[in-house]
Amino acid sequence: MAVSRVLSVLWCAVWLPPAPANHIRSEHRSHKQPHAHRSHKRHSHKKSVEVSANGILGEDSQPKAHHKLKPTLQGSKPAGLVVMADHEFQSRYAPQIQTVKCFAQKQGYDLWLLTGEEFPKCSQYEEKQDGFFYLKHCSVAELLELQRPKYAAVVLDADVAAVVMNRSLDRWLDSDGDLQFYERITGEEVMAGNYVAKNKPWVRDFLHRWAAMFKDKPPGFSSADNGVLHVMLVEALELKGADHILRLYENLTAPVTNLDPYWAFVKDAKEVLGPPRAWRIDGTKLGRAHGCKSCVLAIWPRMNYFVDDGVYLDRHASSEIGPVMHHGIKDVKDVEQHYFMDVWSCKLNEAKVLVSSSALGKTAFGVAVGYKNLYPQGPSCTGHQCAERCVKDFTCQPIGDDDEPLMRGALVGSQ
Repeated sequence: MAVSRVLSVLWCAVWLPPAPANHIRSEHRSHKQPHAHRSHKRHSHKKSVEVSANGILGEDSQPKAHHKLKPTLQGSKPAGLVVMADHEFQSRYAPQIQTVKCFAQKQGYDLWLLTGEEFPKCSQYEEKQDGFFYLKHCSVAELLELQRPKYAAVVLDADVAAVVMNRSLDRWLDSDGDLQFYERITGEEVMAGNYVAKNKPWVRDFLHRWAAMFKDKPPGFSSADNGVLHVMLVEALELKGADHILRLYENLTAPVTNLDPYWAFVKDAKEVLGPPRAWRIDGTKLGRAHGCKSCVLAIWPRMNYFVDDGVYLDRHASSEIGPVMHHGIKDVKDVEQHYFMDVWSCKLNEAKVLVSSSALGKTAFGVAVGYKNLYPQGPSCTGHQCAERCVKDFTCQPIGDDDEPLMRGALVGSQ
């Protein structure tokens, strides 16, 4: 059983492919391989960037001037696609990464291809058990600090393939979310590997705190940064029940062969979070610490983010609606024989990949019907996230902070 992750805590009607047994982020290694996302030998080369370990940019501050780090591909927009993988995995997933490069070129985004060795401040995570996952979030925070204010980092796992070239990320980048996550298409979790992080002090603080959580991981299976993300969310948002979620997390003692305690923890965390929404954090401790005004942490509903697990959409996409990238594409043959006619010249296999918006919507609705416990639906469903209202055309949005059901009381400084 391919799984991976171990982590920590801190913080002041159609046939569907069977769902994976665990839904754990398993793209990087089995539980018997503690450092599969890094090669076991250190790569000896000069650090490519000089940054201070101290100091946080204010909202209107300028990026640090003295550094050598440059994007792999320079775009024209204030946003960049970020993939972090060691040299071994960059080679293994070269075709997948090439699809991301094709997308960046087409849409005018920067492309940052990192190894995890760029930032001295993050070196504490490099050789730790499961440390690469936390190293990633630390590196994203440090990369953002070098950019202009509000620059958007679109963070991607290495097994993501860009599959639609003619549609940008504007729907998501232009939304209110400064930090954006999304729900797993056929699982309870909020996903940790792919997210949008805009260059704001509170976002960088969140990412650094998330990375630092590796120090307090429980003795049992906790799915590394993906599990602890749920603790981060309920605590940062100051939700009722956060203490209960922290206790569940700290008491994860079962090994990877018994995932029941982990899934019970995730289920309770999602009940505390409630429906996916755009949360204002201005009145939270985190928001007040950074003088937040209109700061938003967003969680997108299933199948409505820019990326999703391609297998459940029959590895199809649309030039009009739905995700523009597919996650979980581990087999090079899928890239070179299904998604692309020639990935190295960015020639998409449109006949195999692109379908009509109605056809993709039908597939998506079939997924929703097959997972009634995850997709609100039926005569008793109210609100804008009901499957019948928004799944077929991929228009499900995060609900607003003040929309029912309310998941927290009034916060200091909230309106």
